[in-house]
Amino acid sequence: MRSRNSTSPNSSISKFSFLYGILVLSIVCLPSLAKKSDPENKPSWAKKDIRDYNDADLERLLDQWEVG
Repeated sequence: MRSRNSTSPNSSISKFSFLYGILVLSIVCLPSLAKKSDPENKPSWAKKDIRDYNDADLERLLDQWEVG
């Protein structure tokens, strides 16, 4: 005799696939919603191409990386 509170295997698979789908969808969509910094509000050294950085710029970048 089966109890009334038992769930069928299909419903647990259905719940898992639904949650898995939500997880995949959020991983795909959330990066596109991330805020991008405004290029006009950046300091002058941050607007440079990485190939044009001098030693002072690289030292500043290293300091920021160690702090943050």
